[in-house]
Amino acid sequence: MKKTVLYIIDSLAAIGGAEVMMISPLKEIHHKYNIIVVTLYPGNVFEKNNFTGDKQYCLHMTSRSEVFSAAKKLRKIIKENEVTFVHSFLYWSIVVARLAVSKKTNHIFSLASMVTEHIYQHKWYSGYTQLIDKITYNKRQVVISPTEEVLKDFDSSIGIKGKAKVLYNFVLDDFFTNQIEYQQHDDQLRFVAVGNIKEVKNYQVIIDAFQLLSHLPISLDIYGFGNLSEHQQEKIRANNLDIKQMGCNHKIDEVLSQ
Repeated sequence: MKKTVLYIIDSLAAIGGAEVMMISPLKEIHHKYNIIVVTLYPGNVFEKNNFTGDKQYCLHMTSRSEVFSAAKKLRKIIKENEVTFVHSFLYWSIVVARLAVSKKTNHIFSLASMVTEHIYQHKWYSGYTQLIDKITYNKRQVVISPTEEVLKDFDSSIGIKGKAKVLYNFVLDDFFTNQIEYQQHDDQLRFVAVGNIKEVKNYQVIIDAFQLLSHLPISLDIYGFGNLSEHQQEKIRANNLDIKQMGCNHKIDEVLSQ
């Protein structure tokens, strides 16, 4: 009989690095395990083209103040489905999972970025996010980090208490299937940037660079969406830069080969 694994992430309503890292291996893992996928918020853009679990649940957490009620719902799901271990992604899902998982259930959580530069800064509530991390993290939990630097950053901020492992992000097979030998056919150098448009991605440095290089035959296409899209477009327009915001595209492997 297959054991059951539960994956929890904030949302699958948009495609980002953490979402891809979680969803992409599920089909292969499903050969050996039953899989449950849980999100804090509704929406799933992966549903049509990817395996997203034998069962799906949404905790409908509408604000950070509902973290305890979300944990209570998750604890019920874990118990009813006899979950063997939980793997959580992104800050608030990790916190909810920590509050829900008992000593009988294994819990692995994946770091996505430098917590000192992302989670603990720049927002009005960031003052207590580090404290919450310290209180809810314990030595039974296993940490997975995409780089040594991210793991060291977590260790310096929180202090690693249990097992920790660096597991580098993988590249999907599609990117190798569509790879090409690059050839420049004209005098223009074409750049492409991919990633959700939010402060932590620091698109501003690219826009600043293009202002300095505006006299050269270069262009940039940006694929991604986020709450800074309109602000970013205003800067591009104001400086008359050859930068286009292309929105979301679910087949980036095909885009890059062009």
